[in-house]
Amino acid sequence: MDKVLITKVFGFLAFLILMSYMSFELPIGAGIPITGQSLAVLIIGYFCGFSEIILVFLIYFSLGIANLPVFADGATGWATFAGNSGGYLYSFPVAALLVSYFEYNKKRTLTYTFQSFVMATILILTVGVLHLSFSMGLNDAVTYGFKPFWVGGLLKVAMGLLIVYLYMLILKIEA
Repeated sequence: MDKVLITKVFGFLAFLILMSYMSFELPIGAGIPITGQSLAVLIIGYFCGFSEIILVFLIYFSLGIANLPVFADGATGWATFAGNSGGYLYSFPVAALLVSYFEYNKKRTLTYTFQSFVMATILILTVGVLHLSFSMGLNDAVTYGFKPFWVGGLLKVAMGLLIVYLYMLILKIEA
C-alpha cells in the first residue's frame, strides 16, 4: 500500500475519532449525543476518494466493534450499532461517499460543496431517525432524533464550508 494513502487514511481516521470525543448531550433527547463526527464525515468526504473513505470507516467500525472507545462519548461494541446512535453511524460512510461523489464529479466550487454537505447532513439525520423509529416510533424519533440536531447539522455544514474555504484560500483554488 502507498505511504501517502496510509498516512491519509490514518490521519482522517484520527480526525474522526477525535471529533467523536467532541460531544455533548442535550437535556432532552434519546441519549444521542451531538458530536463533531458528522463534521468529520463531511470533511472526509471532501478530501478523500472512494477507497480512502471505505478504508477509514472500515477501520473505524472495526475498532469500535473490537471494544476500543472510538465512538461518541467513548462508546464501543455492537450495542452502539444496535442502540439509538446506530442509524447515524450507518449513514456516515454513505454520506462521505455522497460528498466525495459531488467533489470528484463536479467542478469543485463552494456552491457544489454546500449542496453536497447539506445533502449528506440530511442523509445522516434521515437514516438516524429511521433507525430510531424502530425503537420509539416515527413521531418520537423525529422529536428526539431530528429536531434537536438539525440546527447543529447546519452549523456543521457552515463550519465545514469554512474549512474548505480556508483550504481553497491557502492553496489559491478558485472558490
